[in-house]
Amino acid sequence: MRNIFYKLFMTLALNFLIIGASYGQVAILLLIFGDKLASEDLHLSIDGALNASNISKMGNGSTLYGLNFGLGLHMNLNERWQFNPQFKPLSQKGIKNTNPLIDLPSELVLTHTDLKLSYIEFPVMMRYNVTPDFFIAVGPQLSLLSSASQKSIGKYTNDLEAELKLDAKEFFNKVSFSFPIELGYWIYFSNKKSSSEIKLNLFARYCHEFSRAFNDKQSFGNARISTFQFGVSFPTIKKIKN
Repeated sequence: MRNIFYKLFMTLALNFLIIGASYGQVAILLLIFGDKLASEDLHLSIDGALNASNISKMGNGSTLYGLNFGLGLHMNLNERWQFNPQFKPLSQKGIKNTNPLIDLPSELVLTHTDLKLSYIEFPVMMRYNVTPDFFIAVGPQLSLLSSASQKSIGKYTNDLEAELKLDAKEFFNKVSFSFPIELGYWIYFSNKKSSSEIKLNLFARYCHEFSRAFNDKQSFGNARISTFQFGVSFPTIKKIKN
């Protein structure tokens, strides 16, 4: 029991360190602390994914692709259930080819506009193991907006090409809530010279925001951000071959 509490303390300490660290330092911190949390019952993972997102009620916009990166804590409650809180310091969302929020110069002939948002996210997932290799997961998620920009590309009347990037954070709600749903599958890689197997978790997640994307309800209605996420999770443990 004392060992479990020690590992939990190390996990919380690691998360606080990551909040003040750059994204490249996360992997270094994981290497330093990962061996303290490296058992089947309790371990860390480093997670990377591709976000495919859109914002409803924004006209003829199209899907915007972005990165998702962070850490996960995996705690087995029993053979079927696992507690999986996560910390994602980078989650990029938005919409492509939409109408600009910020007025542009009248002499600019607009080609297209993208809205790009970055969030810090805190998903708290509960996983259910349908089989030893396949699971489903659900849970609440808190998202904090860290940046938002409007990127517009076009040409001036003198045929000079232009790219304008403007801060659009004031248009969006700073905090949002959602309830992601995830499907995942474990795959294993082995080496003939080793007695252990490296396992990776491939997952697909859908997340629809409960909160409105914009802070001006009258102008944008109840627009919501929806995101499909496809990624891989690298745990800090190795599975012993049977």
